[in-house]
Amino acid sequence: MKLLVIYLSPVETLFSSNIRMTALVKGFLELGHSVDYFVMPMKPSFTGGNDISVIEKANIIRLGAGKQNECSGARKQNLFWKALKGMIKKVFIYDYSYFSIRNITQDMLLQQEYDVIISSSDPKTSHLAAERFIRSGLKYKKWIQYWGDPLASDITNRYLYPGFILRRIEKNIVRRADEVFYVSPVTLQLQKSRYADLSDRMNYLPVPYIREKRFEPTGNKVFTIGYFGAYYSHIRNITPFYQACRSLKDKVVLNIVGDSDLDLEGTEHIHIFGRGEIDAFEQKTDLFVCILNRRGGQIPGKIYHYASVNRPVLVIKDGEYADMIHHLFDRYGRYYFTENREAEIRNSILELMDERREYAPCAAFQPAVIAKRMLDGKGQDG
Repeated sequence: MKLLVIYLSPVETLFSSNIRMTALVKGFLELGHSVDYFVMPMKPSFTGGNDISVIEKANIIRLGAGKQNECSGARKQNLFWKALKGMIKKVFIYDYSYFSIRNITQDMLLQQEYDVIISSSDPKTSHLAAERFIRSGLKYKKWIQYWGDPLASDITNRYLYPGFILRRIEKNIVRRADEVFYVSPVTLQLQKSRYADLSDRMNYLPVPYIREKRFEPTGNKVFTIGYFGAYYSHIRNITPFYQACRSLKDKVVLNIVGDSDLDLEGTEHIHIFGRGEIDAFEQKTDLFVCILNRRGGQIPGKIYHYASVNRPVLVIKDGEYADMIHHLFDRYGRYYFTENREAEIRNSILELMDERREYAPCAAFQPAVIAKRMLDGKGQDG
């Protein structure tokens, strides 16, 4: 089949949503489909590092390549500019890509007709771009929307608009699709309840990982723990985990790599890094850690990505849907769960230090498996 995949972000970035889409496109290619991948050009301010060699057979089409203006380094570091950008994000629902899609037409694409269009958020402008292509005359047989964070209940963005306005905008987007897939079964149930008249087109589909990662034994003299991902304080509570590792002193080494508004103190055994490439860290990690969100039904992408490794994964429960998420992933037999309390986290780490069991990557999240289920219109039980 001829597929048009729309994801309005640069394919080189290390955003969780981009890793998800790279894996999905890889799955389509493994199934033998032709993929035109419509994306944004890379911006100097973004952190690269995503391996796109796995999707080299896709036809990558960049919207307005080379036309993205970038602020100077001094301006980007200016505290006033940062505060202004934060205010703009609260007032404006869509990101910078919105201004680039106003004049897109089907002439930008390589085909005049596709079997399936797949638009993916985030960013949510990907769905708007698909609609604009269709309005300009693009022919298609089916339009699938793939949602990470929902719009009206997205805890990663704190809009100033009242909920009913966000719900109206979101429903107007969703109703145009033939099928809609969410990456969390909790989000799926909430969306079905919220938009009952559209529920028949909604389903749940897990996030695929890009490739299996069967690491050799680390050979670490000290048990090494890795937390790789953002940990903004209004989204995830990393403090109990951080304190648990501090209390273990020289029994563990902790590497934290990711963006945050917190200024955690590094120690001799705790190393704090900003967002960047994590391949070298992963190879030397004995225990991977995922922290669930403080609230809401969204599931951190790393819980899916870590299904690709042959090392233990500790999931720290939080939020009102923690038990539902625990039940969902417990079936795969490769995750450990603990409450987000310092003492319980410390005890779980000590137990895992003694176990030293090796795991096999989870076949259920392989790219081709997820890609086929999407194209077949088959979700997965939550």
